[in-house]
Amino acid sequence: MRRLLSTFVFGGAFIWVAVVFFDVPREIIWVFLVLTVVLVFSLVVAGLFGGVFLRLMRRERRSKRWFNQPEADVESETDPSIKAPDR
Repeated sequence: MRRLLSTFVFGGAFIWVAVVFFDVPREIIWVFLVLTVVLVFSLVVAGLFGGVFLRLMRRERRSKRWFNQPEADVESETDPSIKAPDR
């Protein structure tokens, strides 16, 4: 909560200094604030869609799980295609 409050205070001080000392018109400040809010919300939405997309891409499919399971009836001593590690 302290970080949020300090963010608002420093942001307000930045805008106040811009208006008072540098004679920036208030219209420009309002446009700046609106575009900042639009940018933040668009980044939040992009993050949500990106998170869902990454979760779908990283999810292990059922077919891969089924094919990656070792077969129980194959033993390494009887099957020549399975090589034991050298000791």
